[in-house]
Amino acid sequence: MAKARNKRRADGRIAVQVYIGKDKETGKRKYKTVYGNTQKEADEKAMQANAPVDVTPGNNGGSGSKAPANTGKF
Repeated sequence: MAKARNKRRADGRIAVQVYIGKDKETGKRKYKTVYGNTQKEADEKAMQANAPVDVTPGNNGGSGSKAPANTGKF
């Protein structure tokens, strides 16, 4: 599972940077930043940001064909 880095911002929100992988062309690490008013909210958003997404051509999100969510458990 990707490791999240947390930081409290000046406006009081928690910022979590989630490692989502490497860029295939440049090899640089890719991160996504999510924000929450509480640590729990930020962690939940980080888990959603890290969830696998079905990118099958022609899949427009219909009839429950999404990949299972990443629960963070082994």
